[in-house]
Amino acid sequence: MQKFSKFTSLSTISVCFLVFSSGQAGARAHKSSLQVSELDSSDLSPNISGAEAFLDQALPFSRLTSPLFSTEKSLNDLGEEVIKPKFSSGSWQDLPGNNSMLPFILPAPDQGGAGSCLYMALTGIAEWHLAFRNSQLSRRGDGPLDLSERALMNVAGIAEEGNGVANWKTDSIYLFNQNSKGVLNKDYRYTKGSYSTDDDGNYVPSEPNDRNASYDQSYNWINELNSNTKRAVAMPKFSRHVIFADPASNQWNVGVAPANIVQLIKDRLDRYSAPVLIIYNHYGYWHAVGIYGYDENTPTNCSFVENSIQYFDSRSKELNREIERENDPAKRKRMLALANKLRDTGLKVDDGYTKAGKCNNKGVFYIRDSIYSDASEAMYDYDLNNQGEEENYSKRVLLRSESFVKHLVNHAVQIMAE
Repeated sequence: MQKFSKFTSLSTISVCFLVFSSGQAGARAHKSSLQVSELDSSDLSPNISGAEAFLDQALPFSRLTSPLFSTEKSLNDLGEEVIKPKFSSGSWQDLPGNNSMLPFILPAPDQGGAGSCLYMALTGIAEWHLAFRNSQLSRRGDGPLDLSERALMNVAGIAEEGNGVANWKTDSIYLFNQNSKGVLNKDYRYTKGSYSTDDDGNYVPSEPNDRNASYDQSYNWINELNSNTKRAVAMPKFSRHVIFADPASNQWNVGVAPANIVQLIKDRLDRYSAPVLIIYNHYGYWHAVGIYGYDENTPTNCSFVENSIQYFDSRSKELNREIERENDPAKRKRMLALANKLRDTGLKVDDGYTKAGKCNNKGVFYIRDSIYSDASEAMYDYDLNNQGEEENYSKRVLLRSESFVKHLVNHAVQIMAE
């Protein structure tokens, strides 16, 4: 991915489904497909500098009737439906279908606004392989299998340049192979810290009382790996099979996956029993998660896709109304380009969704994500030197309809280990 300046980074999205941040990490990991090229945040009206104007508008929700699942509104800012499994016996095996990988999943800390989703997902996949090979070991947080997401972030680098990876979207798992060692989270934790931005746009540590300092998960992009690493964990050698990669190499693309992408992923899960990394677009943000199984009969209402279509259309119309009130020709031009991009993206998703017959009302993938902090999970302590910054781990398993893979995914890669 290109290296972003301190100016372009300010107008970018820091984390999938959340609003723009002023952080450089957001530039690295979640630059919006819907932003105008070279958009400077100083040129933005309050309403164009993120999705805030749409966040207060209620999105439609439907409730599933299956006794095995409950539908809850997630706490993420876009109010999107999250389907969370209920477990009658507390076992992951309560989920039907291809479920053999689920017991070996470790939950992720909520990534916050760090824009670290790719490395949260890849670290989770590496943890899964370790847990699968060492089933006798504890899978608790900060335990012997809990790897440091921050370590992988630092090895990759915020600009993802010169780290030995040819294509960061499909090949970043190879970063583990460079050293064949992993770092435990308890030794180099995914943290919150005080930081500011220097004149070159780089994150630097700051004193908490610095009026320009921020305190959040974006601190993890500051590389303190050498001074903090204590022990290393022997890692297997990873390989990857590209199920699909967008020919345009566009992590924000939609409607580009082959018509049989859902079956291709299922076939690989059935045959090789290894997680699949996917990159996809939703609400104009790109995000990365891991797929760990599926069930073809679980009911779904496809709201993940339908709400995305609604957002693209509504936000485009909203921007066009704002353009009428804007007097600056340069701002009007940029806002119009953004509005048109939103409209075209929504139409592309809607066209594919309609041609596919829309929602077939059943079929889900089992997803591990890093943004849905959930009270059913244990508390995660980001900063051992402070109190009050703790949050629950992200929900270990979420359910996503097959339609979201079919229409929003632009890369799918299965990660295997020797």
